[in-house]
Formats: sequence, structure tokens, C-alpha cells
Amino acid sequence: LPLLGVGGMQLYRAETPGPMKDAKLTPRITETAKALWYIYLSLTIACAIAYYWAGMSWFDAIGHSFSTVAIGG
Repeated sequence: LPLLGVGGMQLYRAETPGPMKDAKLTPRITETAKALWYIYLSLTIACAIAYYWAGMSWFDAIGHSFSTVAIGG
């Protein structure tokens, strides 16, 4: 769309309903990314502890928890 003179922020303002049009998108994206990072980290730690309690070594528990949480199941 650069050939038409339309940028990303113009599209964002055109498609966003309500009073949030003039607010920048970047702070909300940063907050969302932080929240998702904390959720992922806590799920990974909880999963690793559960695997360890189930009898795995710490190395195997951490490795399996990375793959388990990453695929959502």
C-alpha cells in the first residue's frame, strides 16, 4: 500500500473502533508480550517440576517441558 500513500498507522486508525484510535499501539504490544512471556515461563517451570516429581532427571524434565509448553500440550 505504499504506492497509494497509506501507511500502517493510517490503516490502524481506519480499522480501530472507539476512542483508542489516537493511542499508540506499541505500549499495548509491549505489555502483551511481557504478559505472554511470564505465562510461558511460569508454565514451563510448573511443567518441569511436574516432570521431575514424576521421576525424570532435572535435565530431562526441563528439556521435555520446553517442548511440551511450546506445542501447547
